Amino acid sequence: MIPARWSRFLQLAGLSASLAGGGASAALAGQAVFGFGMTVLLGTPSFSPDGKKLLYDVISGGKATLMLNGTPVTHGEDVFPGRPQWIDNDTFLYAADGHIKRRSLVTGEVAIVPFSVSFTVRRPQYAKKPRDFDSTAPQRLTGIQRAVTIGKNLGTVAPGKVADLVFVDGDPLTDIRDAMKVRDVMVNGFLYSLDELVEQGSGPDEKTSPPT
Repeated sequence: MIPARWSRFLQLAGLSASLAGGGASAALAGQAVFGFGMTVLLGTPSFSPDGKKLLYDVISGGKATLMLNGTPVTHGEDVFPGRPQWIDNDTFLYAADGHIKRRSLVTGEVAIVPFSVSFTVRRPQYAKKPRDFDSTAPQRLTGIQRAVTIGKNLGTVAPGKVADLVFVDGDPLTDIRDAMKVRDVMVNGFLYSLDELVEQGSGPDEKTSPPT
């Protein structure tokens, strides 16, 4: 049964409250759905200030039409299904075709209400850091340095620390190509020559005692 508080809505909308007796269903939580072989979705009703006129949306087939007391007000407009706003008893605002529109029920005139939004975007001021790409002097790599010194057992040569060292002929800080001149490797306190590593093939993991 349609609640009494909706009878006025149905009356102005051009629907009879007797629909409920014919098997119509109603979901009265901001929208009402009635069915007699067809589904009518009524959305966001809005009464005029004097309470004599009712605007609401009828949504069918994915398209909304603005209705006034059961009569279509809009024709061929892409109406946004939102609650219309009354200015007075004969003028109201609604959204359609991507615009806010003002419609007069007396003259039928429809005017687009211009609106705009302005905002300011502030771009941060970054100070350029000088870069020297021409110098051949050794350069400190902070990221790599921090990564090497992670952990209390790594990063320094001292008693009790993990003794993993690579010995090279030359100074890679002077000539990076010297990093390829590996002479010896120390892993877990064991010293391996390059020849030993090449001869073993599988690496230092198989060695369990210091070299003789």
